Amino acid sequence: MCSGRHAVKGRLKELGYEMDDNKLNDIFSRFRDLTKQKKRITDDDLKALVTCSDEISSEKLNGKETNGSMPIPQTSYVA
Repeated sequence: MCSGRHAVKGRLKELGYEMDDNKLNDIFSRFRDLTKQKKRITDDDLKALVTCSDEISSEKLNGKETNGSMPIPQTSYVA
C-alpha cells in the first residue's frame, strides 16, 4: 500500500515532473490543503501546484475569484 505522499510523487513523475524532497514536501503540504477544499484533484491541479512557485489558494484552483475573473493555472512544463 502506498502513502498519499508516495502516490502524489508517483503521479507527478508520470506527468513528467521530478523534484527533490524539499519541493515535494512543499507540494504535498499544499496538496493536502487542497484536498480539504476539493473532493477530486485533477492532473491540472497537480501541475499548478508544481509550476506556481508562490502560494496557491484553493479559491484560484477552484475557479473562485473575488474580482469575478476566471483564473487559469499555469500548467506548462519545459523539460
